Amino acid sequence: MTPPPTIVTLTGTGVPHPAPGRAGAGALVRHGDIALQFDAGRGTTLRLTEAGAPPTALTAVFLTHIHSDHLVGLADVAMTHWILQQIRRTAPLQIVCAEGLCERFAKEMFTPYAPDIAVRMEHLQPELPRIDLRTFPLPAQPTTVWRSDDGTVTVDAVAVHHEPVEEAVAFRVTTPTGVVVISGDTRVCDEVEQLSDGCDVLVHEACRATALRDAVKGTNFEKIFSYHADTTALGGLAQRAGVGHLLLTHLIPAPGTPEQEVAFERDVRDELYASLLGKSMTFHDLKPVGEIMARVTNDVREMNLMMNPGMNLIVGSGFFLITPVIGALQLHPLLAVPPILFLIAYVIVQWNYVRRLTPLGQEQRKAFGDMNARVAEVLDGVQVVKGSAQEDR
Repeated sequence: MTPPPTIVTLTGTGVPHPAPGRAGAGALVRHGDIALQFDAGRGTTLRLTEAGAPPTALTAVFLTHIHSDHLVGLADVAMTHWILQQIRRTAPLQIVCAEGLCERFAKEMFTPYAPDIAVRMEHLQPELPRIDLRTFPLPAQPTTVWRSDDGTVTVDAVAVHHEPVEEAVAFRVTTPTGVVVISGDTRVCDEVEQLSDGCDVLVHEACRATALRDAVKGTNFEKIFSYHADTTALGGLAQRAGVGHLLLTHLIPAPGTPEQEVAFERDVRDELYASLLGKSMTFHDLKPVGEIMARVTNDVREMNLMMNPGMNLIVGSGFFLITPVIGALQLHPLLAVPPILFLIAYVIVQWNYVRRLTPLGQEQRKAFGDMNARVAEVLDGVQVVKGSAQEDR
């Protein structure tokens, strides 16, 4: 039996300053019936429900650190989990965190809701809200802090650098079908790089500290940027650790336009290019140019979908158009006339669409080809330069 896939859903990518459309920090990792939520910023309960994983479906909630934008939704998740017991009885909500401040927060989060809890207990709820709080000492090295009942899923943790917050951790989730690392809030550091070694997905916070250095100089934001992960260093970390996919979250500053979103990606890729220049001859001998180009220029399948929208649309829609014709013919030949006429009209319209789209597709192919050629030239140039220098392998 094929094991279920490992699914990563960002339940929020926001920061303390609210931005339209962005919920607070959080990431959901699912493997079969196991659903693990990491952090619970504002709006987490709604985003979980939208993702098909309401609080009662959660196996455990993990906390990275004490900052409010990562915890403000935790009480909402726990209270909703308690209220939903009217519909579905489940075990107490598991909460996993390092000993200290997060532990204290979890123990005290129901206190402001005491009057509401009392009223609900009087009329509906059969028992007080409960949590299953599991804590661990702050680990200096990656340490297993949680394991599923069947032993198939494990979660490791390690302390990271988010000073002045001392008790901050990152998590690594290992399932039979994938490895996911959640950085929490941290500078780019060796601990996260070690934890991310060979992972399939790295969910890492991102701050455009270098790009905006001059703009924030002398302001409070200069201090804030100093203890977050600089996007210009993330590409190198992901490349060194052999990360399959880098997923940026907790975006500082929150992008408001597509161009601002692309700027985060550009920062990361610039560092990746610089990292390639520092690689040894052995690296370039062992890694095919095509593999490196695929990483640098994005997934080939996605580029194909971008460059061939007309053909994909025709082939995909064609199946839905031909099926009614075949079905109608099975019932009565005359019933097939309307769908056949529609199919003819559809083919004419699509032919005109593809004819008009062809020049744009050719331009895209040319641009993509030029980009591949430049990347290949750069990589070949790296090999030539290093070969001329007779670098040690």
